Amino acid sequence: SRSRPSVTCCLAGKMDKEKEVDGADQTNQDHMKEPESSFSSSEQPVEKNFFTDDEGRLVFVNRIVRCPCISLFLAIILALGVSIIALAVAFGGSNKNPFTDDQAQFALNDIRSIKYDTLRLASEAVSADRNKVVVAKTPLKTQSTSVGIFYWIYEAKTSQGIFTKDALMDIYNAETEIMNDNLYKNYCLREYDNTTVYEETECARPLSATVIFFAEKWDSVLVKNVTARLKDSRLAELYKRIAPCLEFGINCAIVLKDVSSTDEAEVRKLSNDLTSIMRWWNGKNKQVVGDPKEIAEFCALIRQFPTRSPFVDFYFDANFTLANPTSMYSRSLYRFGGPLKGYKLVDGKEGDEQDSELKKWIIDNHLKSIDKATSSGYSKFVNVFYFMSALIFDVLIRIILYDAMNAIISILLVFFYIWYMVGSGFLAVIGMVEILLSLPTAWFFVRCIFQIKYFGGLNMLCIFIVCAIGADDIFVFMDAYNQSKVKGRHVNKDMATRMSWVYRKSGLAMLITSATTCAAFLCCLSSPIAGTQSFGIFAAFVILADYLYVMSIFCTAVVVYHDYFEKPPLCQLPGCCGCCVKDCSRIETSSTVLARQNSHEDGRESEAEDKITVFFSTTFANLILDYRSRIAIALVLIGWLIPAVIYTTKLTPTTKTEQFLKDSHPLQKSITILNEKFPTSTQDRGLDVFYAWGLEDISRSGVNQLLDDKFLGEAKFAPSWTFTPACQQKIFEVCQRVLQSQDLSDLIKLKDDGTPSHRCFLYEWKDVIDKEGWKNSQGWVDTNQVDEKMQKFLAMPTKKSKSNQLVLDYYNELGADQLGFDGKKLKYVAISVEAKHLDRWNNPSEAYTRKYYDWFNNLGDEFNKIAEAECGKVTMTDMDQKFIFMNNQMIYRTSAIQGAGIGVVIAFGVLVLATRSLLISVLSCLSILATIVSVIGLTTMMGWQLGTIQAILFSILAGFSVDYVVHLAHSYATCSGTREERIRKAFAEMGSPVLSGVFLHLCSPCHR
Repeated sequence: SRSRPSVTCCLAGKMDKEKEVDGADQTNQDHMKEPESSFSSSEQPVEKNFFTDDEGRLVFVNRIVRCPCISLFLAIILALGVSIIALAVAFGGSNKNPFTDDQAQFALNDIRSIKYDTLRLASEAVSADRNKVVVAKTPLKTQSTSVGIFYWIYEAKTSQGIFTKDALMDIYNAETEIMNDNLYKNYCLREYDNTTVYEETECARPLSATVIFFAEKWDSVLVKNVTARLKDSRLAELYKRIAPCLEFGINCAIVLKDVSSTDEAEVRKLSNDLTSIMRWWNGKNKQVVGDPKEIAEFCALIRQFPTRSPFVDFYFDANFTLANPTSMYSRSLYRFGGPLKGYKLVDGKEGDEQDSELKKWIIDNHLKSIDKATSSGYSKFVNVFYFMSALIFDVLIRIILYDAMNAIISILLVFFYIWYMVGSGFLAVIGMVEILLSLPTAWFFVRCIFQIKYFGGLNMLCIFIVCAIGADDIFVFMDAYNQSKVKGRHVNKDMATRMSWVYRKSGLAMLITSATTCAAFLCCLSSPIAGTQSFGIFAAFVILADYLYVMSIFCTAVVVYHDYFEKPPLCQLPGCCGCCVKDCSRIETSSTVLARQNSHEDGRESEAEDKITVFFSTTFANLILDYRSRIAIALVLIGWLIPAVIYTTKLTPTTKTEQFLKDSHPLQKSITILNEKFPTSTQDRGLDVFYAWGLEDISRSGVNQLLDDKFLGEAKFAPSWTFTPACQQKIFEVCQRVLQSQDLSDLIKLKDDGTPSHRCFLYEWKDVIDKEGWKNSQGWVDTNQVDEKMQKFLAMPTKKSKSNQLVLDYYNELGADQLGFDGKKLKYVAISVEAKHLDRWNNPSEAYTRKYYDWFNNLGDEFNKIAEAECGKVTMTDMDQKFIFMNNQMIYRTSAIQGAGIGVVIAFGVLVLATRSLLISVLSCLSILATIVSVIGLTTMMGWQLGTIQAILFSILAGFSVDYVVHLAHSYATCSGTREERIRKAFAEMGSPVLSGVFLHLCSPCHR
């Protein structure tokens, strides 16, 4: 159908209404012979007010009916204007990225977040001040610093595990493809152990099990001899005890004190034999060197000994033991070095250029072979995956494009379903326009009116939510419009009267459900996490905007549809019949005229003919009204709710990083295997835990993340703190406590040399002041000279790095400055220890993390006993937010329970107001509780845990559940007649829109 020009729309629409009413009256006179007074007999006198005229029609609707095209045009222009303003504010000016960095996902007043920001903000403050002082950076040795990694990840296809001859050959072939490239030496990490000349260095050996299984030599006889000796419990315990002394010279005076010379010689012989075996582990063979089973068992055996486990534990999964010497997973790590030839540094612009060069080399020369190795048909024995830091951005871009395509598919699915259900492409287009415009309109409310600047990535999920809810509102409105055709002559007196009835009928139902949904989203405000609060506020305004647009834009579009699309408009022009169409009588009559024609003479309502409505009012209603069916339904419900309740009690907070990809995605598969299948090895970087002196806890006064997403407080330095000689001595004693500790071996990771992994600048500081003659009578630098000497110290090359790295860079590279020097003054100092059982990538359970958090806290208390008097209280934190995430797990649990509880209370209040029946409200809330328990129980059965998104969904679950309940409850409460009649009428009115709403809620996010 074609619409008329918009210039004449208003006048033409008014003429159409008059002709329609005249035509309807003529039809009634000719066919129904109804007295004119019969129409008004059912009407009650209505008092005119601001909202209604003297006949009870809404003034707002009267104006729409008189000028529908202009009204629709102005409404859309207004919505577009609001949207453009919102987008201009969000993307305009210097703020090119409107999304908030979601790093600050924590409770602001939790002690862990306060400690975290205390060190983070202090580090950022001194770094910013220091950068104002121009300091030339020392060039690094070529390819001496790790600038990128490439992981090969392997998963066994057979129960025999990874380390069979066939699987190992497939692994070897995949890995050597890159190493055999002559250009590999130009990108690999170089070893500067015994030289400072680039040409004399070699590529660092990859961390791969192939160095063992493809060793240059394997002495099976010696291996069996050593194995037998290591299985001797007495000798094994003795070796564990004195090996650190014999192999690394650690604590010899202590460990050899009670050891006889015979035992020492026996252990030394065992150590030398082990070294003799392992010295050939260089991967130079092209075939598996021996029996893979024997090699695996030997590795499982020596993995039990702290000084030898670093050489094997990286390659085997967490279940690999002497009792189970079968590893189902393995991994290899290649490290790329920088700066590349022609560069001096690895950061800034030079760093970006080198990243691009490395990525180009991989893509141009090896990506095809890598993709071939990771294809399902590459090997019958092993699945191959890879993970490369240089390619991760490209992978993420592909994922974003894929998600964008899924969003478009979801929108199109909703669009075509709306078209199918309402029978009009025009209404479907307008419906989707108003649904999509509700997003930037909500942004306008949030950003421009309420000045909320926090906008997290989670907010974009609202596009899927509003597609479903917006379509649901459209179905409710159109169902009321269609029902109005059979509501008698008092409703169908004219178009304004009819649309006023539709507006009141659908508007009240949508107002109730929209209000409960908004309230459900606002329950997210009970969470102390700003990202969750922001999502709840934005989603609530999206729902509000959608409601306003349905009641304005879509309502107006329905009038335009009635005038110009429901009946071809050219057939309403004089002289059209015989020109445009041959027989105008065959054209479908306008729905309003049809409604008047079908109305009974006594004013009773006509019967609906919609098949879905008939099904719900007859077949489905009969099923519900049959007491035997109700008994069966109750038994099934009880049978389901019992296990659902049991599993609901088993819901636990998430114990891992929340996935952003499907389980089957190769990248997600790689991340999952790396995070979950391997223990933390010596080569894996553990969690760095910092202990800082010279800081005071920041104040959160004036902090509001919603209104200012960047301000979390100001750095707070202890005003009276100075790095006195006494303080230097005490922190040095703290470092010595860590270095010489035997009781911290299960807390702090050991390095390859058997010493606790920690960074303490005091060792180098003491060496330098001794060498340079800076020390005073106490052996340390005087307080008034600390700043001057520290500036010189920071500009020296560190002895802890082989890449010519400066002291400043080495001690400030772990996420926070350990030397808080601002270019003029030393503001604070810190040391760090590397956790043995916590790492930067995994997020274990709350109980597991809390065990080590408490242990690190107790270690801080011990440090206070040593140094508090001279240095003040210590600040303990990590910079990877693992301790914060531990607290967030508790927040997820409590916020989900609080949100669901608040949602049920709100739902009960809405139901009481809507139905004015306490009994119906109580029964409805029981239905809502059954829904909540069912959803939570089902997710637990599926193995899901309680993360950020799940906590939000459980919080708003009551609000979503009440939507369908309140539709039916309100309809039942407002219908008249017997219980059976009211049930049938409620199903007839709400069955179809509820069913459509369910379908759209299921389908709108189905591609995610």
